[in-house]
Amino acid sequence: MSGQQIGYRCIDCAQQWNSDASNCPNCGSTRIGRLFGVMLHGKVNPCGVLEAVADNPHDGAETIQYLSAAGGRSDSTLSADRLELTMKSPIDLGRQGEGRVIERVIDQLRRDGRQINVLDSRDDRGEDCKVLCDGEIVTLQVVAVPPSAEFLGKASRGSASTNVSVEGAAGWVHDVVTKKQNRYPASERRQILLAIDARAVGVLVSTAVVSAIDSSYGNICEKSGFGAVWLVGPSDSRCTRLGSSCW
Repeated sequence: MSGQQIGYRCIDCAQQWNSDASNCPNCGSTRIGRLFGVMLHGKVNPCGVLEAVADNPHDGAETIQYLSAAGGRSDSTLSADRLELTMKSPIDLGRQGEGRVIERVIDQLRRDGRQINVLDSRDDRGEDCKVLCDGEIVTLQVVAVPPSAEFLGKASRGSASTNVSVEGAAGWVHDVVTKKQNRYPASERRQILLAIDARAVGVLVSTAVVSAIDSSYGNICEKSGFGAVWLVGPSDSRCTRLGSSCW
């Protein structure tokens, strides 16, 4: 997915506008998110496929408010030792949102100078997407955090909140990588780029959490055998590669 900004959106009342402003012209709120269009097949589609992201570091904490294309909202905050998350329905994790994650990964690879051709893929083979990357076949797999089915089920019915230590947040990443790892033989994992959908919990893509992952679990690519593991947040600046990712 590209990060082309096409306007602004109020986090509180959902008013949308085009020109820069420090306050919402409708309700006066200062909680303003940037509004993005999604690049699909070379064209920006501003109709119904929109995201708003407000990324606000303040007093030693990081807070991200995210409005998904599906209309759901999440608020995540990372302090010195805790990560707090609230999600409200409708949520678009899993199959519903994997296309947006894949678009962002492919867009980033192309910005890196990689030659990318999208190939036919088959879901019954566990292929969310398959590409030819500089002449090498790479399978993209998408998995979402947080991994708790109970939490996500509650969020899908209305809203849910949770908070964990920084080490616990690192454990979310380890858990989803391990779960995927157990589904593929080592020979296949070497050609898989595992994209972890962290759009709803954007502060997970932070120096503190990535350092905790490295400290607790070592090089997560070497340990899991995946060719690459990415954390894909709600904006290009909240997207990072873990371990020794080779793409």
